[in-house]
Amino acid sequence: MSNHIVKQGECITTIAQANGFSGEALYKHPDNAELRKKRPNPNILHPGDKVVVPQLETKSVNAQTGTMHRFQVKQPKRELRLVLLDHDGKSIGDASYVLEAEGERVEGQTTRDGEIKQSISFDTRTVTLSIRGRELILDCSYLNPLTDVPDGGTSGARERLRNLGYSVGDGSDNLDPGTRTALALFQHDAKLEVTGDLDDATRSKLITAHRC
Repeated sequence: MSNHIVKQGECITTIAQANGFSGEALYKHPDNAELRKKRPNPNILHPGDKVVVPQLETKSVNAQTGTMHRFQVKQPKRELRLVLLDHDGKSIGDASYVLEAEGERVEGQTTRDGEIKQSISFDTRTVTLSIRGRELILDCSYLNPLTDVPDGGTSGARERLRNLGYSVGDGSDNLDPGTRTALALFQHDAKLEVTGDLDDATRSKLITAHRC
């Protein structure tokens, strides 16, 4: 048994597969009860979180010698899920797109609600999305939690605001002027008290607006 300290860009699936487990088995292991309480969404971990990795149990298979045997290992997948909105907050529905990830190219069409669901390799780090003449570079598993984190949730808030179309700061400070301005604009749009601070009500609204 060992402890894995989460790095930026990792989630339960990537950690599990690197250690020979399924994401569900690792996340639901009894020794990770504290992690589950702290991070109810296994896809959103924070750098520095601790994941307990139990001893891997080996499996043996009887096979006749002198004969060729073929063993198949299924490559695990995880789901990339996006909801696309235009500048007016309206869904980009029924729009053709191209996704490119790790050498794979997939063509598809958004749903009426502007949603994309696509299976990608568990170790995919970056996805390129081309839609309506624009090319977007997406970093997978880089979204940080909003609560129970050393920076008070500002890095997670900053990326959610950016994804929602707000212009944010560079992140040089925990709550830089650009991010405060973005928070204030979001609070105004969400009909919250405009303070520019990341309070509980703003965290809740951000999660609802961003859908995670």
